Amino acid sequence: MSPSRGPTWIILVDGPPCGGKSRVAAALGQRLNLPLLTKDAIKERLFETLGWGDVERAYEFNRAANALLFDITKLLLATGQPFVLESNLRPERDGEVYAELQAQWGFEAIQIHCSAAPELLIERFRRRWGAGLRHPGHADDRTEATVAERIRAGAYGPLALRGPLMRVDTSGPAYVDVERLAISVMRQAQAIGEVTG
Repeated sequence: MSPSRGPTWIILVDGPPCGGKSRVAAALGQRLNLPLLTKDAIKERLFETLGWGDVERAYEFNRAANALLFDITKLLLATGQPFVLESNLRPERDGEVYAELQAQWGFEAIQIHCSAAPELLIERFRRRWGAGLRHPGHADDRTEATVAERIRAGAYGPLALRGPLMRVDTSGPAYVDVERLAISVMRQAQAIGEVTG
C-alpha cells in the first residue's frame, strides 16, 4: 500500500526532560513560521479542564496526553503541511507507533534531539519544580525518582525514524543558537525536497 499524502518533512524535537526541548521547539516554530504541537500543552489543558490530584492521576494524564498527541499529529499530517512536534518521546514506548505513522504518511523526520549530562538534567528537573515553574498537576516532586532512573538509563534517546538526526547538547551555559539551528534545519528540508520532489 502506498503512503498517504502528507508533508514531505516535519520537525521532531525530542529528548529527556529538562533537555531544552520546549525552548528550541518554540523558537524554531516562530522562526520558521510553523505550527507547534507539544505534549505539555495538551497535558496542562487536561489539568485545567478535568482537575488534577495524586501521582497516579498525573500518570493517567500523561498516558492520555501521549494518545492525544499522536491523534493530533495524524490530523496535522493530513493537512500536508510541515509542523514542529515536541515531546519527551521514548523509543521503547513510542518508536514503533511513530515509525508506523512515518510509513503511512511518507514524511522525513528532521529530528532534533536535545539533551545534556544526566546529572545536570536531574538537577534542572529538581530546580524547575522548586522554582514553581511547572503546573502542579505534573507532580514532578513525586515522579522525580522514576524520571531520574530513566534519564540515567538513557531511556529518552532519539527515535529510529527515516530522516536526518541533529543532536543538540544543552549542557553549557550559553543558550542554543536557534538562528543557526533554523538555517541547518531548512538546509535539511531543502535537501529532502530535492530528493523527493
